[in-house]
Amino acid sequence: MHLDMNKKPLISVIMNCYNGESFLKEAIESLLQQTYANWELVFWDNASTDQSKNILLSYSDKRIKYFYAASHTGLGTARVEALKKAQGIYITILDADDIWLKDKLSFQVDKMLSFSSSSKEVGLIYGRCELFFEGSIPKETKTLPLEGEIFDQLLSGKTSIPLPTLFFPKNVYDKVGGFNASYDYCNDLDLLLKISSKYDAFFIDEVIAKYRMHNKSLTGLSNQSSGKHYIEYIRLISQYLPNPKAAKRFSDLLNRYAFFLIKKRKFTELMAILPIVRKSALLFYPVKVIFRRFFT
Repeated sequence: MHLDMNKKPLISVIMNCYNGESFLKEAIESLLQQTYANWELVFWDNASTDQSKNILLSYSDKRIKYFYAASHTGLGTARVEALKKAQGIYITILDADDIWLKDKLSFQVDKMLSFSSSSKEVGLIYGRCELFFEGSIPKETKTLPLEGEIFDQLLSGKTSIPLPTLFFPKNVYDKVGGFNASYDYCNDLDLLLKISSKYDAFFIDEVIAKYRMHNKSLTGLSNQSSGKHYIEYIRLISQYLPNPKAAKRFSDLLNRYAFFLIKKRKFTELMAILPIVRKSALLFYPVKVIFRRFFT
């Protein structure tokens, strides 16, 4: 991809929102404060019933574009529908409960343009991110500063890319097939694996975003009590078998899911997967969790 260094490409910022009134203003303000100005906000209201629409429409900025879903859908479908409205050359995600630092877009556009004349095709750019609970001290996510071919590290789970730091060309998104509407919990990992299997990645060695944890989010405890997130991740990783790195992660996910089912006393579901669960690893898993919690 070759770009004119003197032009400022349009960036589509995708914000999916469902009853996000609690933190929405903070997210929007962090976008408005960006030092890079040539962006559009594609705000996809997933049939909210709170004040999200009124909060969004209280801003008169012409770069903000509001879309209301005909009916409430899963997050995977909502992301797919929102991306259909994007007009930018580049795509980035800002969920309604996350925050960007003011130079986030500037850093990433500069990084992308600096490689626009190279022979390598860049598929994604990401950076450091802080994880925080309301009222707590932020902690940086365990993201390794990896560049180039990072598919194996993502597949194995040795590193992760925080979604609010993700930045990718729209044409790359289209070429790999975009978000998978059938995934709600792991649609971002699915997209990252598809992109990183074909393109290089580059890293911004700065904290450029803050990822908020709270019980109402998909990553919150209240939304993971059913175990559906395990089922999704197991299904996703199984697509890459028999890759050895996928096999190891697949086995680990199965054992985590089995231990989850034991805690929830869901023995019918447990018996269905027990034949393919490594029993020794299952017995060792609680010890491993305790070790990681207190000694790493």
